Amino acid sequence: MTKLNSNSTDNQIASQLEQIIQEMDSKSPQKRAEAIKQLGQMDLHIEDIPIILHAKLEKTLFDPIAEVRKETAMALAFLEGEIAIPILEPLLDDPIPSVRSTTIAALSFIGISPNPDISEKMMNFLLDSDPKMRDRCARALGRLKISQAKDHLLKLAKTDSSPAVRTGALVGLGMLEDRDPQLKLEIQQLLKSETSTSVRSAIHETLVLIETLIPKGENV
Repeated sequence: MTKLNSNSTDNQIASQLEQIIQEMDSKSPQKRAEAIKQLGQMDLHIEDIPIILHAKLEKTLFDPIAEVRKETAMALAFLEGEIAIPILEPLLDDPIPSVRSTTIAALSFIGISPNPDISEKMMNFLLDSDPKMRDRCARALGRLKISQAKDHLLKLAKTDSSPAVRTGALVGLGMLEDRDPQLKLEIQQLLKSETSTSVRSAIHETLVLIETLIPKGENV
């Protein structure tokens, strides 16, 4: 599928949207997922999206096929932005881990800190049994600047059994853009016990980032 370019005519857009609408009703899960993916890649303004497509996207959030739900979450994030946050929230409780993970990514792409209830749910995923989920969630919490997650991310960076997750936690801490000099000190302390080369590299990169945020007179 190719992204629609700025030279496309209104007729081409209308024709493509009509085809997507038809394929979203397909009995083939693959066709439904591909149609939604294509929609999410189109260069559309929200006011140009037909009402029927908004309605269909809300419906496919509950499609029986996980891949369709995942593509819907991403499409809503790219097409509707902040206003999609409330309808994405139920997918954080989806029974399929990959759907929950994709929803976290979709929320982070929106770039707007979600409401307290969603933030709390996302922080709870830092305790998920799946390392990939903990890693993705740690990065998303940082990207969304959810300051309440700082202590949770710091604990993850110190104690998680997975080097990938510890790295993700450090990336999240860096993206929080926290100016507290104490955070810098806490991260420096990690170098005393960390044995993973990749995590140690992440520690150094995060420290450099934090260094740029703290006023010179406040460095510890």
